[in-house]
Amino acid sequence: MAPVVTTREFKRLAVEVRNVDRPFQLRPPRVNLTVRGPQRIVQSLILDDGAVYVDGASYEPGSTWSRPR
Repeated sequence: MAPVVTTREFKRLAVEVRNVDRPFQLRPPRVNLTVRGPQRIVQSLILDDGAVYVDGASYEPGSTWSRPR
């Protein structure tokens, strides 16, 4: 037997920036996240505030990152 695999979508989750001591701009400030895994785990998954974040410690002032298109 194999576990039932499912997906679950979380919409408009706020993205937090951690480990920064200077002003920053984050775009977009919210993201959609799709999680795939065993149904019993995915269905009970709760994402608290701060669950989605970027670690700003590795970015220098003025640096940017963008996802590939």
